[in-house]
Amino acid sequence: MFERRLPEWLRHALAPSVQGFATLAAFEAVARGILISVFPVAMYDALQDAALIGSIYLMIGIISLLTGLLVPFLNRWILRRWTYSIGATGFIVG
Repeated sequence: MFERRLPEWLRHALAPSVQGFATLAAFEAVARGILISVFPVAMYDALQDAALIGSIYLMIGIISLLTGLLVPFLNRWILRRWTYSIGATGFIVG
């Protein structure tokens, strides 16, 4: 038979825990590991110029640093859930 009341875990959303943040950090670590290990070899096969690849990676690093530092600034005007959604979407697209 069906219960007349909802279980407690369905009524209230679970609070974010350390496990969720650890999972996100693990996915980010995998993505960064692929970027650091696989793409330079593929770029070297295509371009055959190590100095050009180094300068491209320097620009990518600077843009990544500035983007990461810009998130708290943007969080003033964008709701936190939208900031998280935009970041998750960008992570999936990337």
